[in-house]
Amino acid sequence: LARLPLRLEASQLKLSGRIDAEADVALDPKGTLSGRVDFESPSLRIVTPMIPMAFTFTRTTGSIEILETGATRITNVRLEGPILDGEINGEIGLVHRSQSPPIDLTAQVHIKDKVLRSLAPNAGLPIDADGNANILLTGTVDEPRIQMPRKAEAQ
Repeated sequence: LARLPLRLEASQLKLSGRIDAEADVALDPKGTLSGRVDFESPSLRIVTPMIPMAFTFTRTTGSIEILETGATRITNVRLEGPILDGEINGEIGLVHRSQSPPIDLTAQVHIKDKVLRSLAPNAGLPIDADGNANILLTGTVDEPRIQMPRKAEAQ
């Protein structure tokens, strides 16, 4: 999993686990990688210094697409685990390998763990009474900004 082209080399976010994937990728003569990877993982583990515990997931499915711009599009990534469930969509931008990449992601999460649910508001994660949140993640992988999505304006 750590070798997926998610542009995370310079970030402190680390992925590990097993992955089963179908890939249709190509490297053009200029050295540009593009294509799509559809994947499923029975054992994803995410570690980041921003959160004092690792997140483990017992089932993760989704697709990533390597765009011609070098960015990575994440589509319908579904995460299921004992602590939280969620779905992520959006893009991880392309920057020099020494920099944490920019993100533009939407996420729907359901926090199952009651302790984590009680800590979420103090960490800036706006959740409802059932532990659900719809959020926008912008900024960079190492310094994400959590925002509420804008509601559609009434017509």
